[in-house]
Amino acid sequence: MENEEKISMYLLPNGKNLYIHTKVKAIFSNYIQIHSKSHESGGFILGYENAKTGSIIIDELTVPQKKDTHSRYRFSIKDKQHFIDMNNFRKKESFFLGTWHTHPQDRITPSFIDWIDWKASMRNESPAALYMIFIIVGRQEIAVWAGNRQTKKIIRIKEVSINE
Repeated sequence: MENEEKISMYLLPNGKNLYIHTKVKAIFSNYIQIHSKSHESGGFILGYENAKTGSIIIDELTVPQKKDTHSRYRFSIKDKQHFIDMNNFRKKESFFLGTWHTHPQDRITPSFIDWIDWKASMRNESPAALYMIFIIVGRQEIAVWAGNRQTKKIIRIKEVSINE
């Protein structure tokens, strides 16, 4: 996966944009499961919904911690440090938007467990935007899903080019 020095933009189901900050993409690149023994990694996605434009901006992440559980094909947030970090980012106006994790795949296909976890998150969590965001970082792509808080429908969204 190429870590270009630019912000990534995805089209949300409501026609607004989702932006992933360059520093977030750089963090993702540190956790790609390149080696056959690499474990899954993950954490919380943080950012905000722009009140004027309705766009969602991802500008922070929590990263794997010592007490998290992980294996080649599974990651679970267990360490309290994720919540401490999330509270610290909140002071900088960056709020919970969803979760991210890695897969040892070139082209991403969510697992059955991913879908169960995402649906539970949609029922139990309150993101700071209209959509809850789910990201899977693969070896060749970053795949993004948006879950509508009102309808509970989760769909994959596509990256679009930014006209410069």
